[in-house]
Amino acid sequence: MPDIIKSGAVYVLAGNGKEPTGPNAVNAARQLLNAGLKLGVRYNPFNGNGGSTPKSLSTIQQEAQALFNAKISGTQVYSFIFIDHALKRTDIQQIVDIMRGVGWTLISTNETGGGATPPTGMWLHRKAFNILNGAVETKIQDFLDNYPNSTGITQQDIAWINSTLASDPASVAVLKLEVETEVARFVGLPADTQQKLLTAWAKNQATYNYRTVYPIFVGKTYDSVVAGTYSTQKALISTYG
Repeated sequence: MPDIIKSGAVYVLAGNGKEPTGPNAVNAARQLLNAGLKLGVRYNPFNGNGGSTPKSLSTIQQEAQALFNAKISGTQVYSFIFIDHALKRTDIQQIVDIMRGVGWTLISTNETGGGATPPTGMWLHRKAFNILNGAVETKIQDFLDNYPNSTGITQQDIAWINSTLASDPASVAVLKLEVETEVARFVGLPADTQQKLLTAWAKNQATYNYRTVYPIFVGKTYDSVVAGTYSTQKALISTYG
């Protein structure tokens, strides 16, 4: 927990579909909350992985309400909710409206995969970086050949950012590493390449009107302290937000 707190991060995705109940989870959440961080929870609108049996709207309402009401020592645990597999639900706008109805104001969606129309009235729209999909080796080599002038984002990313902000102007477009697939590919890159990508993604946020998610700790897949990128990420957060 101390490394997360010292990183300068403000918003931390900390819960996976449920409120913290075990002593370790409760203690970790309490430390982050006491440090002033805003915690978020991932919500899956399917029974299983995206594309499996969808949850009913009534179930979603009950679960979203329970997560919103989760408290530790009287303090609300979660400030924001992240809807995974969002565009695999054709009724995603209804789901967002239900969540807003039970009290959520900071709602974000994972828009990697799926063909539904993205919802509006969002806080954040999130999508995976394109550079780590498809012809990854070619894209990474092109990035390195042109560094430090390369941006780390592709024309597909830019088109998505522009489309997102055109349809939902008050929202924020966010590019991030997809868990687990892209994070695993990122782990496989040399530390120097990881640092260059992180730097390019951070530096170009203002230019291309997006925000990025810093992978300080990603479950059991990525530990920035072990990977040697923690200090880089901390400095980038301080400089570019």
